[in-house]
Amino acid sequence: MKKALLGSIAVLFIVGGFAPPAMADDELEWDRGIGVDPVSRVDGSDPTGVAVRNVVRGVPPGGQPWVIRKFKAEVEEDGEIELKGKRLLVAGGPLLGTTAGVTTVFATLFCDTPDSVTSHRSDPFRLESDGDFKFEGALMPPPPRPEDCENPVLLIRAFGAEPEPWIAGGGNPELD
Repeated sequence: MKKALLGSIAVLFIVGGFAPPAMADDELEWDRGIGVDPVSRVDGSDPTGVAVRNVVRGVPPGGQPWVIRKFKAEVEEDGEIELKGKRLLVAGGPLLGTTAGVTTVFATLFCDTPDSVTSHRSDPFRLESDGDFKFEGALMPPPPRPEDCENPVLLIRAFGAEPEPWIAGGGNPELD
């Protein structure tokens, strides 16, 4: 009996160690992000090989690929957001390894709710010349409670560039 109980406890610890982290009831959290690849695929049905742009939630991508070394974001239940990023830089073209002149960015959180897709925007904040950023503030309008925000997507977008393309982001925080 003792061996069976100890074996069951060991299995629970092992299985629990491989489970993906869950969203806390009062926040959404990302521990990694990706830079944009402006092309999601090349349409093979078209003989010219037309590139299909990597549009996410209706937001077009930046014109060049971007990379981000580190990304951390937390969105609290009241809409407060904290963001930190390291080395958000262009990964191609003549401006490789720079911010391509982008000095100001902002975040947009998209949530699927039972009724619609909602978007929630931060104030603009500085992107340093080395690609680092840090921001604490609020999303407007305030997002739904984290448990009501299905399939959350958080995009970092170039401020002031029309149509304010996304250059980095985080997908499902449960997979981080």
